[in-house]
Amino acid sequence: MNTVETVEAVQPKKRQKKIGHRYKAGHKFFPRWRVGAASQATVFKRRACKILAAIVDERGGELSVTQLIHAQNAADLGAAILEMKDRRKAGEFVDPISITNLVNAQRRSLSALDE
Repeated sequence: MNTVETVEAVQPKKRQKKIGHRYKAGHKFFPRWRVGAASQATVFKRRACKILAAIVDERGGELSVTQLIHAQNAADLGAAILEMKDRRKAGEFVDPISITNLVNAQRRSLSALDE
């Protein structure tokens, strides 16, 4: 027996790392699926981010802080408008005046962006 074999015999083998959470279902830290309003928040955020990216790209990518705030407001309003239109397509009653108010607010925010 040479020294290499004895060193390998003394050192324990490395354990493989477990990836992911180690909590079981029912534990308070177990990741849960999002349901209801929490799942819709991700759709709203995704839409707002896409609209914001389109506004920033349209303006050439360089915006001041004030312009960025107006662009973010316009993106949030656009996502809200799309959500209300989806509700209307699904058959729910949506007040047309509320959609009109959101559209007017988005228009004002975009006009303030140009100033």
